[in-house]
This record gives sequence, C-alpha cells and structure tokens, in this order.
Amino acid sequence: MTPSPSQSPTLTTDFLVGQSSAMQKVLESIKLYAQTDDNILITGETGTGKRLVAQCIHNLSRRCAKPFVTIPCPAVAESVFEAELLGYEKGAFTDAKESKAGHLETADGGVAFLDEIGEISPRIQSKLLDVTEEKAFYRVGGRRRISVDVRFISATNINLEAAVQAGRFRSDLYYRLNSYHIHLPPLRERDGDIALLAHHFLEQFNTRYQKQIKEIDPLAIAFLEQQQWPGNVRELGNLILRAATVASSDRIMIDDLYLALEGDRPQQNSKLDRGLSLRENELSLIKRALQLANGNKAEAARMLGIDRATLYRKIKSLGIKNS
Repeated sequence: MTPSPSQSPTLTTDFLVGQSSAMQKVLESIKLYAQTDDNILITGETGTGKRLVAQCIHNLSRRCAKPFVTIPCPAVAESVFEAELLGYEKGAFTDAKESKAGHLETADGGVAFLDEIGEISPRIQSKLLDVTEEKAFYRVGGRRRISVDVRFISATNINLEAAVQAGRFRSDLYYRLNSYHIHLPPLRERDGDIALLAHHFLEQFNTRYQKQIKEIDPLAIAFLEQQQWPGNVRELGNLILRAATVASSDRIMIDDLYLALEGDRPQQNSKLDRGLSLRENELSLIKRALQLANGNKAEAARMLGIDRATLYRKIKSLGIKNS
C-alpha cells in the first residue's frame, strides 16, 4: 500500500464542476477551511469526489508545498495497516528485514488523507486517537517516540454519528477528526449540474483522445437528467467516456448513451425504462414535457433544452397528437 503522491487539482476540475447552490456551499467551505489548520471530516456517497475536495483544501492551504498522502483505510488487514500507518523497525516481525517509515512520517508537515475512515478497527482507532492528541507515535517494534506535524482530513460514505452511537466508532476520535465538516451532495441533488458536468467530461475526452465531438444532443441531456446516479459524478463521467467512444458523429445522441449503458445494471428509480426502445423513451420524454407544460410547446421545448423547431420535428416524426 503506497501513499498516493500529491497532485494539483484546482477548484474547478473534475468532481468540483458545478453551479448548483449545494456545490457553491461546498466551494465556499473549501476556501474557508483551507485557511485553518484543524482536522476536517468529509462525508458523502461513493463517487461524489471526497478525495478531490481534500486535495483542493490542501492545495489552498499553507501546507500546499508539503506532502498529501492518501491512506486507504480498509484496503488491508489490521496488522499490515498498522505497520504501513506507523512504520516499523527492523526485526519487528518476520518480513521486517529493514526499518521503514510509515505513512504518517511521509505526511509530516502536510496532510494525511484517511480515506473511508469508518472502516478502521477499534484497535487502530485507539492508535490513531493517540496520534491526533499527542502528534507523536512509536513505530511497530520501536522504542523511539516520533513527533509529526500532520493535518488529518478524513472521508467516509457511512454515517459516523450513527457508528458512534452504535459503539462501532470511538466518540473521542470522531470529535478529534471532525473539527470541521463538509458534506458532498449526491449528484441527483445538484440541480443544474448534470449538463455542466457532462460537457466538462466531454471536453476531457476530446483533449485526452484528440477527438472533435462538439456537443451533446439536448434529448441526451434530458435523458441524463432523468437518471438517479447511484455512482454519482464518477458514474456520469464513465458514461460520457463510453458514449463518446461509441458516438458515430460529432454529437453524442441519446442512442449513444443507450448503447453505452448496455450491460449495465438498471438504475433504480430511473424515470426512463431501459426495457423500452430508443423511440419509446424519446416519445416518453416529450410526452411528459408536454404534459407538465400543459400542452405549451414553447415551454415544453424549454424544459427539454431544445428549440421549438426541433420539438415540432420530433412531434411529427414520433406521431404525437396535438393536445
């Protein structure tokens, strides 16, 4: 388990693209908390961008020139994790042929990012509590007390408060790590951000693979906005990557998305039925927009993100009766 090297993300890359009020609140918190030096807890569902937020805080802080070390908490067995976290001395265990510094020493002066902190065992919780209180520890098998200057940024996709109440997570460690709290909203609650993110990922695809896919069809955007995104921004990014790969023109169409989704498990609570044909899904989208707009085609076109001429063509080609 090797510490991840520091990268250089900014406030407007990847997962942090967004103009919704929920994401604006997150960005404000990042800027504010970056100016402090206390520990931060970041919560949110899988795929919401917790690691990137942690890196952004680090990059904006006084510690930006120092290491940012990612420590994936549930990745290995407890004994291995302890040795990787604290380091070990030669002879501490069978395979300890030489002394080795742990993640905390590597992060000295910078940030230790504890990814999925809710997964660590009670014994490791106790060890970590000592480090957060004393800013010092002993390597496994060591007798020399090692002091470190580390800021802890932790992330979890579970409810740590509930874990504390259930006795699965130490309350004293929870409060040590939770000086400040940032909650990342799921993509389904980020009103208006899906189209922005989709186009952002398309730009990334074009740059990475030197392609010239110019846009995403408005009906394809409407399709994306109807999804629930259990995998959040990461899932959206992967879908745009696949759709751009299979696109046969300079525009991602709804059929490209549908093709890219083949083989994926159905998304629960999707307002579109993947058992339907493309024509049937398109028909369903337009009929719903017309219903919500009380038959006002200009309003329905606005809701779908297309111009009236396109809507009229679709109505005619799909055989939708005037209402």
